[in-house]
Amino acid sequence: MKVMMGGFIALGIGKRQYLPLIVDPSPADIDERLSQIASRQGCISVELEDVPEEADADLTLFSQHGEFLLMLNEKWDTGEVRTFENPTAPNEFVEMHGNMFHARDLFRDIEIARAALLEFCERGDVSITLLRGRGA
Repeated sequence: MKVMMGGFIALGIGKRQYLPLIVDPSPADIDERLSQIASRQGCISVELEDVPEEADADLTLFSQHGEFLLMLNEKWDTGEVRTFENPTAPNEFVEMHGNMFHARDLFRDIEIARAALLEFCERGDVSITLLRGRGA
């Protein structure tokens, strides 16, 4: 299984700085990429290559000024998406990257983002246990 990690930093309306593609990122690569987007508006995208279609998945981490949103797209044909669950967040919708998301999908703990990226790069999946947060 080959893992590809890309991403971008938003520089303003309609302007992005694309981050270099990394093949099979190490934990140090993940830490560096997280530090690049943590306090800004940006995105890290991780995709699996050379896997059977039924195992196809990708993980996207959006950041916006210290808040994060994880989206694990499990299968392209069904459109199944898993997100982090923050049960202590307000029951409302908030804007991130120009789209509306449920506030309970967002979190502030960068260690959750790091753990999800590491797990996805190692296993090609993110555990339900990790995604079911207890307030972050």
